[in-house]
Amino acid sequence: MKPAQLRLLPAVVFFLLFSQCGTTTIIVPVMRPAEINMGKLKKIAVARVTGEAALDVEDDLISQLLEARTYEVLDRVNIEKILLEYRLSSSDLIDERTALQIGKMVGAAAFISARVSDYKYDEQVAQGDPYKDKDGKTHVRHTRNGAAKVTVNFKITDLTTGKYIYSRDVTDVATAQTFAVDGRPGRIDDDEMLKSARRNVVRKFVNKISPHWENVNVRFLTDSDLPELESGVSYAKIREWERAIELFQSAGEKYAGHKSRHKAYYNLGVAYEYSSQFGDAMAALRKAYDLEPDNDYMAEMENCRWREREHNRLKEQIKEE
Repeated sequence: MKPAQLRLLPAVVFFLLFSQCGTTTIIVPVMRPAEINMGKLKKIAVARVTGEAALDVEDDLISQLLEARTYEVLDRVNIEKILLEYRLSSSDLIDERTALQIGKMVGAAAFISARVSDYKYDEQVAQGDPYKDKDGKTHVRHTRNGAAKVTVNFKITDLTTGKYIYSRDVTDVATAQTFAVDGRPGRIDDDEMLKSARRNVVRKFVNKISPHWENVNVRFLTDSDLPELESGVSYAKIREWERAIELFQSAGEKYAGHKSRHKAYYNLGVAYEYSSQFGDAMAALRKAYDLEPDNDYMAEMENCRWREREHNRLKEQIKEE
């Protein structure tokens, strides 16, 4: 074999290997449980928010709580009337005794207060090193970097006990860049940046107290020797889990003794996992690992256990509703 052919050989082998197998990542929407267990509290009273952009944060909070459809958001006018009886404004911190008294009037509810502690936008313009184009002309690239930071402290009081359920800062930073060569970069809309960070802060908080949907990247394996895998993945993409499971199961049985059979059982385990059939998922993933002790298979088994715990928490929260 000639030297030039020898140099090409590793590339040819690499191409052949990776043309026969690969991975496909799909996006699967998964419902996540609330991080904070609100128990039987299904009504929420929102206090007047304090700090910079307080009214905007308050509007975002009420709007996103209504969109979540997990809680009954109590009417602001009625809450103000109740607080006036105790000579409080809804932005005041309420003590345990007052909370219990308010709870007697509104029933089992959570009282959410919030304070904006950080609401700022910072911007810097950086200049790159000079460079020459193909004609020898010197240019300089300029970059404008903008960052909007919003931090809100949220407190939740259980009006049936007067105790705090939650008290923590929630922060989000929104960033953007503009570029220009030999001139000033374009303006960044700081108001839009702050709005984005503010809404993300509120979304993070509402997700902590409400079950919510989250898109998850899920990995499947393909192999040209096992065409059923690619067909199964195509069904997984449209969440036709039953058909995907049939194809992966068929491939595992059909290709007994094949060196890539483990991929069929890995895919089968993942399909069971994301259709919430966790016992079957673990059995398939263990079989994949027995056939090919891959660390990724072990990691997926741990992910399956975690997903099962999340699923059980979610069922408990839905049952409480």
